[in-house]
Amino acid sequence: MKTLIRFNDEYIQFFDYSEYKIAEYSRTNVLDLSELVLSDSFISENYNFIYNFVKNKILKDNLTKVFIDKVNISPLAFKLINNISTINYIYINENKKIDTDVFKFLLTNKNIKTINCYDVSFETFDRLNLSRKINIITRKQEFRGSYLYESNEIFSQSDIYYAKNLTITRNSSEDDFDNIEYFLKINRSLKTVDIKYFEAKQLNKLLQLLAKYQKRHIIITIYENDNNIKKILKTFSSIKNRNKRLLKKNKIKLKIIYEDKYIKKNLFKELNLNFLKTNLLAIIFITSSIFILLYFINQNKTNEIMHTNDEIKEIINNVEQEANKNKDKKQEPVNDIKTEKPKKTSAYFKNYSKALSELKKINKDTVGWLSINNTSIHYPVVQSNNNNKYLTKSFDGSTNLNGWIFMDFKNHPNNLDQNTVLYGHSGNYYVMFGSLHKVLNKAWYKNPKNQTIVFNTNKNHTWKIFSIYTINNTNDYINTRFNNDTKYMNFLTKIKKRSIYDFGVNVNTNDKILTLSTCYKSSKKRLVIHAKLIS
Repeated sequence: MKTLIRFNDEYIQFFDYSEYKIAEYSRTNVLDLSELVLSDSFISENYNFIYNFVKNKILKDNLTKVFIDKVNISPLAFKLINNISTINYIYINENKKIDTDVFKFLLTNKNIKTINCYDVSFETFDRLNLSRKINIITRKQEFRGSYLYESNEIFSQSDIYYAKNLTITRNSSEDDFDNIEYFLKINRSLKTVDIKYFEAKQLNKLLQLLAKYQKRHIIITIYENDNNIKKILKTFSSIKNRNKRLLKKNKIKLKIIYEDKYIKKNLFKELNLNFLKTNLLAIIFITSSIFILLYFINQNKTNEIMHTNDEIKEIINNVEQEANKNKDKKQEPVNDIKTEKPKKTSAYFKNYSKALSELKKINKDTVGWLSINNTSIHYPVVQSNNNNKYLTKSFDGSTNLNGWIFMDFKNHPNNLDQNTVLYGHSGNYYVMFGSLHKVLNKAWYKNPKNQTIVFNTNKNHTWKIFSIYTINNTNDYINTRFNNDTKYMNFLTKIKKRSIYDFGVNVNTNDKILTLSTCYKSSKKRLVIHAKLIS
């Protein structure tokens, strides 16, 4: 067997050479700075030399990721990257389940933190995660057609394994409970269960399943509405008493969320008016103190982000100045879109790839650059192996409630998915997605200059906006992949119909799209922008 080993800016890649065509007559056992084409026998006979070459190349280029085209690539390929400190991410491209040989390698490699593969057995999944704390992303979508899984946006084993919330919106059938039981058997991250449709038998059975699979520290929230309030009031206390020992042992909490009209009608009657008067001033004082404290904390964190952004701008300016010193090596602009540029720099800086490389030296999670015309959004974009880290972390790694703009962990930054999703906080106007609400103004979205977004990853990309809208909190627009064209087209049609304005941009299943998502006015609503890739 021959193996093609290729180096690029981010990955070391392994291909089965027998299925990979190269123009040269023969590339066997030929070595250059970017590629090796080697037979198994040659690697075995010259292992130390090849290993040292690969290792030095990886460390010199600060490579962190491995791309493997086929699951059954030569075991020698895995051996060549074993225990190289910078390698922490493996992407296996072939749509096959991880076999025993690959599992043994992954179990012994102490540096791997994330594996992106098509499929893996539950036993392998569990052992890798529990013994090695490896984050596994599976791409095989096998739960279509299930009400429970589809309503919870669960399509793969990794979705089940890492899901922190389970929502139940109807009286569960036997099939539904089979799915709930399978979910609880596989899942290792559950924190909350939201019950939107209350039935006493359903809640009792759910509690028994939680105990069966030893789920602890779970919060079960029951949402009151006109259809179930009588049932809740009649049976809730008895359910708690009947399961008192179970709830205490497993530290499971039950709580009810009442609708506003019920609270106004019933709960306020029980309040003591004199108590309210006596404590009103104290509440106002405490609330005001907390508000002032939060204001100063937020102002301080905003200043920290602005300082970080100034450092980023300085890096980009230095790259620009260095490029301008050699006029013979001038690069073409990323595009010819005219935008309102910040005083020092903009997302359309000329030497983009060099600037991105410099930013990765500060934060290895850097995957691209986002710029939106006539907003304050000109930032590098990061990606972690989960969607929680950059909710409270700044680009420099410091804790900051403003967070940073980040890509969904399920997306592949270089091989763009059908839907690439970016998130960012909007609570502070001056940073992150705080100025994104401007896109809802007619003067903004009707201006053709504003309708093109720049989001660069491993190369320069421009995107044309085709939908802008606000919506109640939902996850139905953040699917990153679709298993057939019909479902993808239905998705595109749905999100385009939601738009507050017809941008005259057609989209079809051949298109790749970009989605920007942020909170709008409160955590209960979202502001969403969709744009399609045009270059």
